[in-house]
Amino acid sequence: MNFNHLKYISYFLDNKKDFTIRFNKNNNLIIPSFGFIVSITPLIKINMNLKSVIDYVEKNNTIIIFNEIYILYLGGWFKDNKFYLDISIVENNREKAINIGKYCNQKAIYDIENKTNIYLHE
Repeated sequence: MNFNHLKYISYFLDNKKDFTIRFNKNNNLIIPSFGFIVSITPLIKINMNLKSVIDYVEKNNTIIIFNEIYILYLGGWFKDNKFYLDISIVENNREKAINIGKYCNQKAIYDIENKTNIYLHE
């Protein structure tokens, strides 16, 4: 974790903006612009504080789920004035994203282009 990371994350937190981000090798901010965001936090066995999550995403750039490699993202969102932190992936195929979301016991996934939640019902 470095100063640039904290600067960007602080901006989102201070302005109570939801985010899904990662940093490239040059520490530039990457924000996905299409696909479906799926929290995979239940698959990650770490203490879910900001430093641990940032360190995990930096050290483990990818994860394999259902035999596919996914880039990890740091995510955060606000609900009822409370902040939630997660580790996410972006899947471009809606059905695959839904299946991963269900596998990770998520209530919803997020459609980036349409800016909507897709609720997962059994």
